[in-house]
Amino acid sequence: MTLKSIWVDYCKNGSIHGLRHIIQKDEKPWMRFIWVLLLIVSSIAIVVLVSASWEKYSYSSMEITVDDPHYPITKIDFPAVTICPISKIMYSKALNLVLNKYSNDSDLRTKWANSLQALSRIQFPHNTILHYFLQNKSTVNIPLNDISDLMLKLAPSIEDIFQKCIWRGAMYKCKDILRFQRTEEGFCYSFNSQTAERNENDNSQINPPLIGSDGVLIPLRNNAAGKGTGLSLIMSNMSDNFFPNDNRRRGFNVMVHTPDSFPDVASAYKVHAVHHRITRISVSVAQVEADDSLDRLDNTNSHCYLYKAKAEYLSSLLHKSSSEDTCFIKCRLRAIYNACNCTQYFFKLYKGLGSHCGIEHIPCLIANDILQRNPKVPEDVPGFPKWSIPFSMNCGCRPPCSFMAYTTELRYEVRQFVNNEPPSSRYDVYLEINYRELYATSYRRSMRYTTQDLLGRLLWAVLMAVASVTILVHLYASWKTFSYSSIQIVVDDPRFPLSKIDFPAVTICSINKILYSKAKRLVLSKYENEPELKKKYENSLYTMEFLQYPYYKELPSFVESNPVLTNFSLETISDLMLKLMPTVDEMFDRCYWRGTGFNCSEILRLQRTEEGFCYSFNSKTSERMANDSEFNPPIAKPNGKLIPLKNNVAGKMTGLELIMKSLITEYFPNDKRFKGYNIMIHTPEDFPDIASSYKVYSELNQSSRISVSVSHIRADESLHRLDEKERKCFFYETRTTTTKNFPSSRSNAEDNCYSECRLKSTYKMCNCTPYYFDMKVLQHNARASDEEFGFLKWNVQDFMNCSCPHPCSFVGYTTEIRNYAKDFLAYTKFPHAYTHIEVHYKERFAISYLRSMKYTTQDLLVTFGGMASLFLGCSLVSVVELIYVIYKSLIMLKHKYTKVQTLSKHEQQLILYRRQRKTHHFCKPLYIKPPGITLPEVCKKVKY
Repeated sequence: MTLKSIWVDYCKNGSIHGLRHIIQKDEKPWMRFIWVLLLIVSSIAIVVLVSASWEKYSYSSMEITVDDPHYPITKIDFPAVTICPISKIMYSKALNLVLNKYSNDSDLRTKWANSLQALSRIQFPHNTILHYFLQNKSTVNIPLNDISDLMLKLAPSIEDIFQKCIWRGAMYKCKDILRFQRTEEGFCYSFNSQTAERNENDNSQINPPLIGSDGVLIPLRNNAAGKGTGLSLIMSNMSDNFFPNDNRRRGFNVMVHTPDSFPDVASAYKVHAVHHRITRISVSVAQVEADDSLDRLDNTNSHCYLYKAKAEYLSSLLHKSSSEDTCFIKCRLRAIYNACNCTQYFFKLYKGLGSHCGIEHIPCLIANDILQRNPKVPEDVPGFPKWSIPFSMNCGCRPPCSFMAYTTELRYEVRQFVNNEPPSSRYDVYLEINYRELYATSYRRSMRYTTQDLLGRLLWAVLMAVASVTILVHLYASWKTFSYSSIQIVVDDPRFPLSKIDFPAVTICSINKILYSKAKRLVLSKYENEPELKKKYENSLYTMEFLQYPYYKELPSFVESNPVLTNFSLETISDLMLKLMPTVDEMFDRCYWRGTGFNCSEILRLQRTEEGFCYSFNSKTSERMANDSEFNPPIAKPNGKLIPLKNNVAGKMTGLELIMKSLITEYFPNDKRFKGYNIMIHTPEDFPDIASSYKVYSELNQSSRISVSVSHIRADESLHRLDEKERKCFFYETRTTTTKNFPSSRSNAEDNCYSECRLKSTYKMCNCTPYYFDMKVLQHNARASDEEFGFLKWNVQDFMNCSCPHPCSFVGYTTEIRNYAKDFLAYTKFPHAYTHIEVHYKERFAISYLRSMKYTTQDLLVTFGGMASLFLGCSLVSVVELIYVIYKSLIMLKHKYTKVQTLSKHEQQLILYRRQRKTHHFCKPLYIKPPGITLPEVCKKVKY
């Protein structure tokens, strides 16, 4: 065999198409030329494509896709909350420990006071202020080794700051759930922070985060959202403990951050002590999780780092987390040490070197204040001319590949009083931190171009044996991916038209649920001659009016101070409250939809809520009457289907406008609450969730404008192949409600499920239905899974077993409220005292997402066919041929190895002859045998 014959045989029988046409002897020359040309072009194309694939694989960037828009918050740590008093020194402690020692030397006393105030104002990023504070003031140098201990003794303690601490509706001792926290602002206190100080002699067994059996710190978690479901703090305003010449506003700096990160003071909220104010911080959560495909990148090629270590019980500062914020804090510490050879008093010494910064170091801190604010600019990036780049730090801090992000929203509300509060508490600071939604948004960060894509283009040239093994491995991997494929959410249309989405429902609740004039006319007037009985009925009506979720805890103080109450007939309570509530005409002056005025009674409906009787626009869960207006939204079709209104424009005065009448004179005389309304924006299918309502006050003389942004998530049909447990969401058509009971019959939404769960819990515990019950902590909390971390036994006292899944397809409305002066409205057109409320779309489009299987049946077939064709050059016809060949081979093997005795041709002729004659006696023939027939040997031996 020659070399030529080997290649000729390869060209005839090889799997590369076209080679056999080149060597055929009877092929025409021009046909051979065409085949040669095609092979050359194909080879060049393969080289180009493989080169491009390799380059794309080598430098492929990362992508982030939505993994789950309803990721359960039970799998996410509740954020850490750090509270820093604006005054870092208590004046009373400064007097007792320092200043009173120099009562006979006023000059030295003043110097010490100035020095202490200067040290307390050392904080990033406001060191420059020290220059103006120390102008024309004399100071004294405090021993550098004593500064940190002295400031620690003068700092307010937990007992000095915090009066009450409430977690998920249950009250705890503040020292049992708060820890000492070092920050760039000074000494503070934290809740649920892994970077807070831990002592060996911690007495509390519940102070979060707790140390697990393996040394891992476990922060607390939460599975409820809305008012009263998170952390609530009541803090003293500490007005009496500021230095006499300290004119700063009284209050605190509040930081909400991830438990494993160090608090970033640059993003702190200032919460001031204001008359009867409640500060509420609502938290939305997003989680980004890194895929395993990122492991193949080294640190130089990746734009993020994989942080897989867990925060453990470490005593050294700033080594409990590797987050980006903590990296910058370390960088600023290093920069200050290098520039000033000292460390701020609120941190431990940098690497144990130098000393703490004292009064003599303040000029250096001021000179390097700008340095601490600016990290080094990346090279060769446009937009950074040399003149715009200040003196900066070389930090090299990269973001993590996996992280949690807490987006916060600050709201102010006026504290409502059922009874008169003592004057001393009017300026206390009321702070509440809670989740805004019952779910988080989960994202997945992965390589845009993975190893599997590259192998699909390169392994075509592998030998047959290797190709066969490879295809089996890949087919198994594809089948495994198909069997356990997760759900992906991709942006379907970033400019989805608003005309295809229902306008949100708007529910308006008056803060007073009873008009005092009606109460006097229908109830109290009957007892004018009996003052004591009249007082009983008045107190009882006021108590009934104030029964609303989640504020039942305010009632005991009123009942305690007003024990004179009477019981109403349980059968008539609902009808009585309906008669005493404000009607549409008594509550609304004018209503506008898309700029056109309507009679308010024609576009608003009675709405039952967990706050009481209210009115709704465009809500499917509102009450429907037989005499409803024909255009009162949502419109009922002959088949019973409710069609909400839609809108296709955005901006001011393009949605719903309401002119509300003033009901200030209709409150009970002993009602100390601020007057106004609660506004709830929700999907038309949803029941109003009062835990996420906006308060609009009549006395502030403002116009309230609520802007709405819309997101739409649509479920693909590919999700039907998964059961509800695997896809972690439900389809509306599989959960049709057969009951007509209030309120869940008109919707299957998640919020409705929790509302119904609270109703069932109320009935189970109190044997009554809303809104006349007292649920205490129970209604705030839903049951958490026993498998989840962060839910300790002391964490939740009582809970509801709700089991509320979320829908696969839904519409989400994100709202933003702004208040303006009413001077743009014509005052002569409306009543003298009125409230203007406007709800409109913020953008002219929505964002549409598609939720689908990451790997469908079609993808599986395409993968199987593509890999089979790529590695083995076979198709569906090849599979049929292979089956035929295997079947034929099995038949042959069966005949070969199965022993069956067969007759010869001669014996077959003899048997046929006997059957035709049917005359034979054993082996002796009765007739002359035909010629050519030879008898068997046994017959020849027989004698006739």
